[in-house]
Amino acid sequence: MTIEHQGNGRATVVQQVRAVWWDGPQILAGADHPWQWKLRKDDGGWRVWSVELPPWCGTHVRADVCRHGDQG
Repeated sequence: MTIEHQGNGRATVVQQVRAVWWDGPQILAGADHPWQWKLRKDDGGWRVWSVELPPWCGTHVRADVCRHGDQG
């Protein structure tokens, strides 16, 4: 995990994340992809301001970029 403080109560956190699925006794693992969180400090502490996620399919992350069947 990388944490970069920009000052003025702002920070960026980057972590490599890998999807893992179980198909019975078989374990499937995807490639690492960077997830990036932008944080801002307020009266209650640090809060997530925005998130940049990889274009994975399914219900976990960004279903809007999924392609099904022969659509591409």
